[in-house]
Amino acid sequence: MTLSLLKIKNKVSVAPLPRVSAETSNEIAPGEGRLLRWLIGGALFALPLILLVFYYRAMFAGLTNDSALDFAQLGRNLSEGHGFTTYFLRPLALTHGTNALRQPDLTHGPLYPVLLALGFGALGAKDSVAAGISGLFYVLTVPVLYWLGTRVFHRTVGLLAALVFAANPLMLEYAVSGLPITFFTFLTTVLLLVMHSVAVTVANRSAEAPPAARASAQPNLSKAPFVLAGLITGALYLTDPIFIWFVPVILTAVVVLSGARRIQALGLFLLPLGALTLPWMIRNLILTGNPIFGLRGMEVWMNTKDFYPGEVAYRYTPGDLVPGVGLFQAVVRKLLLGAGQVVESFPQVSASWMLAFLLPSLLFRFKETATNSLRRVMMYCFAGVLIGMLPLGIEMPVFACLIPAMLVFAIAYLLHLVEQAQLPRPSVVLLTALLGAAMLLPVLRQMVLTDKPAPRPEVASARALRQALAPGDVVLSDQPWVVAWYADRPAVWIPAVDKQIKEVRTQFPGARWLFLTDQTRGLSPQWQYIYAMLQQWNQVYIQAQTAGKPTPGQVRISGAGDPLIESLNGFTVLPPARGTSPTVVIAAVPK
Repeated sequence: MTLSLLKIKNKVSVAPLPRVSAETSNEIAPGEGRLLRWLIGGALFALPLILLVFYYRAMFAGLTNDSALDFAQLGRNLSEGHGFTTYFLRPLALTHGTNALRQPDLTHGPLYPVLLALGFGALGAKDSVAAGISGLFYVLTVPVLYWLGTRVFHRTVGLLAALVFAANPLMLEYAVSGLPITFFTFLTTVLLLVMHSVAVTVANRSAEAPPAARASAQPNLSKAPFVLAGLITGALYLTDPIFIWFVPVILTAVVVLSGARRIQALGLFLLPLGALTLPWMIRNLILTGNPIFGLRGMEVWMNTKDFYPGEVAYRYTPGDLVPGVGLFQAVVRKLLLGAGQVVESFPQVSASWMLAFLLPSLLFRFKETATNSLRRVMMYCFAGVLIGMLPLGIEMPVFACLIPAMLVFAIAYLLHLVEQAQLPRPSVVLLTALLGAAMLLPVLRQMVLTDKPAPRPEVASARALRQALAPGDVVLSDQPWVVAWYADRPAVWIPAVDKQIKEVRTQFPGARWLFLTDQTRGLSPQWQYIYAMLQQWNQVYIQAQTAGKPTPGQVRISGAGDPLIESLNGFTVLPPARGTSPTVVIAAVPK
């Protein structure tokens, strides 16, 4: 790679605050022709696909993330014609009848489960298909990122940004996770590309007007970018409601960039946005009372120390959540801690040292109006997501949606430094080699030197449980997402209040099964005692079977005086199936 290849078309002018020009498009010379474009496009699609295949074979051990299992069971329910219903039953959401098979999901956006349903309908409901859906959008993001970098700066910026993103081990991990992270990253990258096109079009047409008329210039607006912006913004909200905070940012950008034609631009943006989002908001309003966030609006009270740590509030019934002065103070404390968490953890989101150049890149004032506009939109989107997450709880992977665009600006600044340094050719070659090594070594180390993750120990037990369950049976579990996906049956998250177990069993007469894992120890001392007793029987049973000795008699829960024991009266431990983990306890009430 020569100095001319590294050179970008961003020149620093002499001014108190540096000005950097940015070429808004990178036209390929006629001699290069269409063939070069096809070769670059094909390579940028093939390279991440090859990396993904190798990473999948080296590191994929099934769906290991709890949320991925939750999304997968939603997608399967959709593909089987059950509607947007969930088998992961949170006590906080059990306010919609006594049919455990028809409980509406109140916490997720519908778009990603719909994509999973399409994949499951075509290829079957399997872990590998869920990973393939998330991997597909990782692959698609790479050429879009190249296009974005090329349009904003130069083909070299676009190419390096695409390669850095493709070889990022964390992005590859997201790609096989079965989570919607790669999907909303793809959508956000496309949205910023569209907003840059809007800014370029408006700026160019306004510049063509005579100087005296520029203030009132009303260029004919192209409808497609504004409609696309509305559709993509709506799609992001339907993927995760936290992206509702993109709406004011993009709305403001539409108003500012469209100038005197803002009324027309607003209509073009808001019409598709409303058509996509309003039906879902009406559904949320009817089912939960919160049109935007649905049941997730209750997460304001969660992750609060000494009140509702973690997501334990989902294990309460609505009447058990009692607000007060102390809870309000805990929420304020959560907001402050969340802001600090973002500051400390954001460098780990991208797992790329290249983003170290992002902050200084934000101090440059670019000559091209479109580039300045895109940078502002990007950073306001970051601020919007941050502000939106603070009350609900910080989820650092959500920030990954902006990593591609941030890489574009960071890499542009790095190449600007190389240009200003005027390095000799040997130094440029060495720098290029170091860049390549820095991109490839982390992912190669992870695929070659890191052991493949072990499958979840609960999977085999959940699949064995599926064979024993009758169609109307319901399971109580500390990991209901595992049962919902692998056993394909409704599973109630064990209520936080012991006496509510009896109420759940009354609401769902088929709730006659227990599926307990080592996570049960963290529920309460009473649950820790019950799990230890049943799990010890598992161990004794397996040892007796292995030694060819008589197996012990089954343990049955019975007693009075303790709310938990009384709620579980009649549950009898079942022998673990061959090949399953002894840490998983299955018990049932005999019919």
